[in-house]
Amino acid sequence: RGRHPCPGDGATAAPTSAAGSSLQGPARKRDSRRMSVHFANGDVYTGNCVLFEGGEKRHGLGTYVYSPGTHETYKQYRGQWREDKKHGYGVLFYRNGGVYVGQWENNQKHGL
Repeated sequence: RGRHPCPGDGATAAPTSAAGSSLQGPARKRDSRRMSVHFANGDVYTGNCVLFEGGEKRHGLGTYVYSPGTHETYKQYRGQWREDKKHGYGVLFYRNGGVYVGQWENNQKHGL
């Protein structure tokens, strides 16, 4: 298969599995694929992407590594995503050695 877009700044990546097919409308579990996306700014996302209307989005488990040149505070996020946002259980590692472990809702820490 060809290359598939994943979220972000127009970056593309080849899926690591051939699962999935084109669809319009709500996501279906069978349309999930594991991808590794290298963004132009140096950030890297490795994890599940699901095809929704309008394109593929981070959805399910994934790891996002922030490039030192693009984000001074965050180092890495490992956890759950829902429609391109941190949502569910996740761990955020800070460059200063700090760690947030807990729930996320709509890209925000939740339940502090």
